[in-house]
Amino acid sequence: MKQASISICNQKGGIGKSTFTMLLASHLHYTLGYDVLVVDCDYPQWSVQAQRERELSLIEHDDYHKLLLVRQFKATGRKLWPVLKCMPPEAPEEVERLLQSGYHPRIILYDLPGTVNAEGVIRLLASQDAVFVPMKADKVVMESTLSFARSLTTNLAQDPTLTLQSVYLFWTMTDRRERTPLYDRYEAVIRKLGLSLMTTHIPYRSKFNKELLADNTGVGRSTLLAPARTFACEAQLEILTEEILTLLKSDNNGQETQSRSRRKSCKTGDRRTVTYHYKGHTGNSGTDPIRNRYGRNSRRTALCSGDRHRKDSG
Repeated sequence: MKQASISICNQKGGIGKSTFTMLLASHLHYTLGYDVLVVDCDYPQWSVQAQRERELSLIEHDDYHKLLLVRQFKATGRKLWPVLKCMPPEAPEEVERLLQSGYHPRIILYDLPGTVNAEGVIRLLASQDAVFVPMKADKVVMESTLSFARSLTTNLAQDPTLTLQSVYLFWTMTDRRERTPLYDRYEAVIRKLGLSLMTTHIPYRSKFNKELLADNTGVGRSTLLAPARTFACEAQLEILTEEILTLLKSDNNGQETQSRSRRKSCKTGDRRTVTYHYKGHTGNSGTDPIRNRYGRNSRRTALCSGDRHRKDSG
């Protein structure tokens, strides 16, 4: 796959665009071995850069997470993915300057402001290879999201003179208690509008909003560490990442291609034996949570308690 530029984007606030940007960046970079760059254009809060700074400050005085970081580097050889903080109009030039310095990421993720009216945002969206739009089954959110996705598709993705090829919608914050017919009705509207819908459904998990804390609990959203295995499985992050990579390869090749990595089955209450590959690790599989975080071609049994709402039947 050639270098790809993508954005997790939605004009509706509180849908998790910055959260998904960080989770995907860390999973791609630290777990799957893709060199990643995150361009933080989300002013004035600068969500990604602000979290990176908070985590670096915490880790100076937190031996547990400092040790996790050291173990991660020894196991994977992966340094921290870089964050480029800049205003949207400055982003193309700043990215080009970084590329000329010698760092060549496979995937560049842009975290954009919550409104396309901000200067430079339309230009950045038009320059992406793909835009991924999270949405949840809420009437207000859906009205805004569908209008946004349709506008991007019609005005940018369907313009052959622009780089943007595809706009993909995906469900997030799903709740198995919600009625299936509700999703059926929304998806019928999505198909009628000619919009692209991904198959992955992301369930709500509290760790989506949980940063590194001194209480030594599992890693959720972090710019320094890979998401914990159980969390990545429960939250369908592995499947979301694989589907995004497959779509990017499909867009690049002009036809459907199969992802090289095997889709991991994460069904409620099932135990699955999953093989994880990390290089350079010589530890054992004892009960130490730090040791258990990484293994070398080791077979581990993980309890995948997250539920997948359902796949798109359309």
